[in-house]
Amino acid sequence: MMRILLLILSILCLQSCKENGLSVLSKNTRIGGKIINPQDGTIIDVMPDGPKNVAIKSDGSFIIDPKVKSPSILMINYGQIQIPVFAKPGDAVNLQIDTRSYNGAPTFTGDNALENTFLTALALHKEEKMAIDFQKLFSSNESDFVHQVEERRNQYNTFLQEYQQKNGTFSQDFAEVIQAELDYESASLKLNYPEYFGYFVKDSVLNLSENYESFFQNLSIDDESKMGLPTYRQFIKEYTYFQAGKDAAKDSVSIQSIGYNLVPKHFKSASIKSYLYYEIMKDLIDFEVNAATPLIEQYKADQTNPDYLNEVIANYDQWKPLLKGNEAPDFTYEDSNGKKVSLSALKDKIVYIDIWATWCGPCLAELPYLEKLQEELKQEKDMVFVSVSIDKDKDAWKKMIKDKKMKGTQLFADQDWQSKIVSDYMIKGIPRFIIIGKDGKIIDANAVRPSNDQILKKLIKALG
Repeated sequence: MMRILLLILSILCLQSCKENGLSVLSKNTRIGGKIINPQDGTIIDVMPDGPKNVAIKSDGSFIIDPKVKSPSILMINYGQIQIPVFAKPGDAVNLQIDTRSYNGAPTFTGDNALENTFLTALALHKEEKMAIDFQKLFSSNESDFVHQVEERRNQYNTFLQEYQQKNGTFSQDFAEVIQAELDYESASLKLNYPEYFGYFVKDSVLNLSENYESFFQNLSIDDESKMGLPTYRQFIKEYTYFQAGKDAAKDSVSIQSIGYNLVPKHFKSASIKSYLYYEIMKDLIDFEVNAATPLIEQYKADQTNPDYLNEVIANYDQWKPLLKGNEAPDFTYEDSNGKKVSLSALKDKIVYIDIWATWCGPCLAELPYLEKLQEELKQEKDMVFVSVSIDKDKDAWKKMIKDKKMKGTQLFADQDWQSKIVSDYMIKGIPRFIIIGKDGKIIDANAVRPSNDQILKKLIKALG
């Protein structure tokens, strides 16, 4: 685990110009500062669309000139330290970071020093006092869920008030920003409720009340002036998927594909559509690349931002060797008895591969579902389950296999994250599941997990 990070705070700043929302100005914004105890070769990146690869001078100083069109929250990334910075057009913000301090918390001077110091305090408060128990929250019935979300909002307000009483009053625009932050964060949680409830509460039907979506009424949805707000960008993405989820049950294509085609229905702003096309295509490629293929040419026509276009196309090109129908990259690893087993030796079988590790919580959470899946398909002679561990500790792997009486073919990759299977299958996170056909060709290089109700249908279909 890396040191405590100052997590991205989805906090936006609203100009007090009410008639036009966030005003767009042309003044230059400058963020300067100094890194104490700088890390050799480490650079600064500014998110979401700020300059990348900003070099640190020999004395640890740096200057960033981000393109800030409206009051915004930028994320300054330096190594493992992430710092939210509030800036308006024309502001001069100064910060100092000591990499050897407990949590990398910066000190601020210049414009918005009070507000930016607060952002750091709020990030730490959220991490230490307001961490979300996702299973508890999203397993609740609708009434209890809404109550918990509103209570979380009340806790924010209490913290805001107490902080200002001790440290001074925020500027009017920043005060309005905080309220916007609360609105969109709460709304995003509510948008995620149906999907997460279905994940945590298996075999249960959720029927939302008629007024559940009433929280939309006081929110600006298609509002280009709020694109400087991280919570707004997250909200419009979740909103698109929420609307797509209404059609998912009656449509066999992915929710991302449905969402992509819904974008022009719900949004008119060119920059918002460009952003959503970009985000949705990234999700499709990373999580369901086969579903991205039919949309690639459409994306090339729809995308108006050349940076977004080039990034997505480059990512898709990297995934091309793993598209459905391509030859599956072979691998050979030892099982717990020291016997070498290769993927190519399993031809004429449907192979469901699990890449996992003993230290990975989500991996362990899938094990009971994987065992159930194995039991349901135990009569299928042409079905093989292969689990490939990318642990560093081979003894810990052997012990868990024995203690949990794990079934299927258990293999140990010899170089953890540097293993061939990791690079060949573009594995960036685990668990990762892969389906290989009887002909040795890829069916799905990023298949659904055993806990997903669709996996049994997909494997039966593959078996023919």
